[in-house]
Amino acid sequence: MVLVSVSRMSFDGAGGDGSLQENLKTLLKWCDKDVEVDSSKRAFIQFFTTQLDEIENHGCKALLWAHGSMLVAQLTQRKQDEEIIEKSLSILTSTIETMKSADLLKYVLKIGKLFITTKYLPSTPCAASSFLKKCFSTLNKELAQDFSRTLQELVSECAVFYISVLVEDLSHKAVLHTILFTLFSQLINPACDKSKNVVKHIFSTCDWKVNNTIREMLNDALLSGKVHMNELSSLSFRGHVYQVIFELLVIKKDLVVGLINNTELCLADGREDCLEGLDFFCKMFGTEVPGELNPCEFFSHLWHEFLSHCRNNSLVQTRELLVLAQHTPHMLSHSSTRGNWCELLFHFFEYKMPFECEKNFILSITSSLQDSQLWSDDESPCSLLSLVERLLSPESPIERYGKSRSLLLKDLGCAYKNAAKAGMNDLELQNVHNFCSKLLSCLLGTCSSLLPSNKDWAQLRKLFVHHLVPYDENDEVRMKMMLYLWLNCDSKQFIILHELFSKSKCVRTKLKSILPILEDEEAARSKRHLLPKLFRELHLASVQEVVFGTFLLKIFFPVLRKNLQFQRNLKQVLSEASSCSENNKLVINLKETLWCPNGVDRGVVEGFLFYVGEVQFDQASMKQLIKLVKQCLEGHEISKHLGRHHLNVARTALHLLNEILYITPYLGFNTELLEYIFDWSRPSNGTLSILALQCLTSLSSHQKLGDYSHEFMGRVLLLCLSIIDDEPRGQVKMAIKCLAAHLSVHSDRDIVLRDVLTIVQRNLNNPIGPIDIERGVSALGHFSAICPSSLKQSVESDCLSKLICIIREARDEQQSDILSSCSSNNTWIDWKELSHNVSVQVQALRSIGRCMRFCGSLHGVKEALETLELLLLAPKDSFGNYREVEIDHLRSEAALAILFIFEAERFHSLISRSLLISLSKMLMDPRIEVRHRFAEKLCQGLSPYKVRSYINGRSRCNLPPCFLGLLVLLGSDLWMNNQVEKERATLMLREVCVSRHVSVVQNSFFKKVAVKKFYEKEPLSVLENILAIAVPILVENSVFDLDSFLEDTGDIDVLTSITQCLKFICSSITHSSTYGGKVTKEYMKRLVDAAKQNLYPCSGVNQLKKYSIVFELLSLVVKHYNTSVTNQISPPIALPLPFFTHEIQQNFVEGQNNFNLTVSCLNRVEKIVYYSKNVDEQQADKSLAETSFNLSHSDLSMESEPCW
Repeated sequence: MVLVSVSRMSFDGAGGDGSLQENLKTLLKWCDKDVEVDSSKRAFIQFFTTQLDEIENHGCKALLWAHGSMLVAQLTQRKQDEEIIEKSLSILTSTIETMKSADLLKYVLKIGKLFITTKYLPSTPCAASSFLKKCFSTLNKELAQDFSRTLQELVSECAVFYISVLVEDLSHKAVLHTILFTLFSQLINPACDKSKNVVKHIFSTCDWKVNNTIREMLNDALLSGKVHMNELSSLSFRGHVYQVIFELLVIKKDLVVGLINNTELCLADGREDCLEGLDFFCKMFGTEVPGELNPCEFFSHLWHEFLSHCRNNSLVQTRELLVLAQHTPHMLSHSSTRGNWCELLFHFFEYKMPFECEKNFILSITSSLQDSQLWSDDESPCSLLSLVERLLSPESPIERYGKSRSLLLKDLGCAYKNAAKAGMNDLELQNVHNFCSKLLSCLLGTCSSLLPSNKDWAQLRKLFVHHLVPYDENDEVRMKMMLYLWLNCDSKQFIILHELFSKSKCVRTKLKSILPILEDEEAARSKRHLLPKLFRELHLASVQEVVFGTFLLKIFFPVLRKNLQFQRNLKQVLSEASSCSENNKLVINLKETLWCPNGVDRGVVEGFLFYVGEVQFDQASMKQLIKLVKQCLEGHEISKHLGRHHLNVARTALHLLNEILYITPYLGFNTELLEYIFDWSRPSNGTLSILALQCLTSLSSHQKLGDYSHEFMGRVLLLCLSIIDDEPRGQVKMAIKCLAAHLSVHSDRDIVLRDVLTIVQRNLNNPIGPIDIERGVSALGHFSAICPSSLKQSVESDCLSKLICIIREARDEQQSDILSSCSSNNTWIDWKELSHNVSVQVQALRSIGRCMRFCGSLHGVKEALETLELLLLAPKDSFGNYREVEIDHLRSEAALAILFIFEAERFHSLISRSLLISLSKMLMDPRIEVRHRFAEKLCQGLSPYKVRSYINGRSRCNLPPCFLGLLVLLGSDLWMNNQVEKERATLMLREVCVSRHVSVVQNSFFKKVAVKKFYEKEPLSVLENILAIAVPILVENSVFDLDSFLEDTGDIDVLTSITQCLKFICSSITHSSTYGGKVTKEYMKRLVDAAKQNLYPCSGVNQLKKYSIVFELLSLVVKHYNTSVTNQISPPIALPLPFFTHEIQQNFVEGQNNFNLTVSCLNRVEKIVYYSKNVDEQQADKSLAETSFNLSHSDLSMESEPCW
């Protein structure tokens, strides 16, 4: 460095006599080290100041004077005189102008940097501005870059004025770029909030020349796609260009709005800035830009291009997916982007993503649901919850990774728990209630009632004890969460929660039966034959079939037999005296004992022990529950805050109380609760009385009544008998059920039931008013289910003499009453809204079905069936002045009564062809409600397990096999012309097939048949019955008019309709999840040939031709049969004899008196049915076949039969 020579001086305490230059160096060291100025240093500084005064007016030493003056001011921390600062800056500026030495310029810049860092520039704006301008206009490239770094410190000191002047006045483009780079760096630096505000102010006040320069810089970077914006900057600007554009969009939209469309260039192939561009789009569309509340609408073209790029699976790679997952919470937080983003997310899940990406997306989705702002949003997040529901469906793509589904359910449980606590603490938060209800619908909807051991129940168990009703909370909070859970559920979800409690009760009951046998060696030897049965029943209620052999047989029962401490702990958990806190500790010990390193999933152990001890209630929790239920029934505060009707909240509270008493009936036997229940059971309470009677019914399973036995039973009998005698039919129905439950082990059961029948007969024979008739009709049907053998004949007599007469007699006064009480509107209404006379007839039809099934003889059932069939076939004119909706109600109830009767196996021999054809017309009824009711009940009666499409029903599977043939009509035009109807028909039909398939798997596993002997030898008879019986159903049904085709063979519409039905039934019963999907095509052909030999009628040439036509169409459909199953089977044909064997031709000869369709006719039908659809329609059908069948156990097969 070149410095002006100065006289050397000495100074004691500071290095002795030294020159001015050496003293200056000393001050520089003190400034760098930030030393504390003491008295000796202060004296030295004073001396140095005197030296500076001597050279102040020496032009050759001006630079040294300016530097020294700044150091003195910095050390003494005194405010420098503005004149001195201005003079110093002028000296620096003039030095730059006159001296060209590189070393001198570096020295000047060093002094200038110190002026910036010591905050002296703001006091002298003119001099500072001249100095900075001179620096950037004179310095070379290297020095300018070095000095620009110091400019950041100037920005951090809020020197807005100077930077603005510099930016606007500089004409040198490279220097301007350098300064703008500096400002950009400050703008995107998250640690520089203060300087960012300065930069925002600068950019918001720039003139048009600077704005153009900014646009040129950013546009060049976008066009090049390089990661470095400019060679002039030594900083790495990877991705910064997009960050800068986003920040400028927020600061000054007009500055970059013209550049936004160029950002889509990053989506092109081979661009280095693709990830940065995706990050920018997510930030822009997921943020509310000031002045533009909806960026995805303002930049709509870019928004759709961005979504289109993301949907392109070949372009979206792992790194890109992780970027999108990072911003998913922001995209889901805005209603404008939520819908499209949810569709995009499901699109991603449909393809095989790496688990890391799938996990990040799931975490982003659940974190959005845990946002409290989303709970209180007026616009409920329907699209987000719909996405969750689709992901939780049994055939969801996230089934690829078992952890993904568990993680999603766990986080959804956390979201519900947090939202429920907020809603529970403030019941007036209506939006939170709505959110919780929809979230519960997603969570509980995963649990199908198709199988007792559905795998999703294991996850629901964890959700219940950890999130829905957290077991680690105190009793008051637990019961409040329990009540809040019930208040946010609907009737379908009540059934799921009830089944959850039922499983727990069943497991506890079976274990209580097993423990005494194991504890006593003699009992174990004498009752050893009972253990296999108890083991099987325990398996059905608790764990999945695939883990039964490895867990229950190899782990649980060996430990249970050998470990006495384990037995004692388990017995304590199952005891009625244990508290919830004690149970939790004992269950932990049981888990530790069962946990062993042999590959068994810990979730299996936890799920099983959940049923044993974690769904537990004690006296303390019951006390809190009683308090809450009492508040709901006797006060209006809860209903007022919830904004719901008082009776609705009261009914829900009683539903909850009933569930708790169902699982732990012994908790109901305390004086306080019993008094409340009997008080609520008073007939004057209406629907609340019905629910209170249910609570009394739940108490019947507890046999140890103790002191309550005599008095309690007496009060129950008096209450039920009074209700049966003089109350509406709804209360009568529940009173009969309650009475039957408590009389199951009572010594005077037959005597009491005889008294009940006497009351019912009095209402029927000597009615005082119309209400008595309705009460008697309804009561007789419900009584028949609990009727003892000694009274069945009397019940059948009353049914035939009274109920059938009510249906047969169409009195004029009844018809006039109907006309006067009903409007002419024929819109479908609930049967309760019908006129009284029609309502009584509906009740009579239902009671006939019940009475004949439980108490009927063959003769009586035959008479009842004749009456019901006549009602089905009667023309509408025969009903007189009945409205169409009333006629449809009566016909529908008659058909359902027939189904109910045939659920009794002893009456299967009474089925006739004419009756079956009459029932088939119900599936083709023009009124959609009639079709739906009959189809649902039919599928319910053909399914061994509950079906998802009719969740309110119960499993039966007692209908005759020939009823399977009716299912072919689900493929008719009435069901197929509407997409919703088509999905409904497909779902119901496949549920029947898979339910029966699962039944066979279970029966094979237990080495016994529990459904019907008909299915013991050949499970494929399900398929054979549907195909074989479908032929006479199609021929005999009047909807398919084959006579018109025989008259005019050119009209093939009827052939097309029949082929469509057969195609639909074949595609469903040969689904890969059923046995039908495993057979070979040769088997299908042999099946058709066997059906021909067994089903041709013995008389009627015209009828024979019709059968021949339908069989040819069936052969056409079988020709297109293909299966994707690798290990195909070709079992022997085991076609059962049809129900009309006496009408079958025994010696059929191929070609004799039959009718063969021409080749051209068959080709035309085949072209219409199989080849007339375009590609989109075929793809839609394929999608329907893959997605509409939402069953949880469609992967069961006979190939992997478990070992006993």
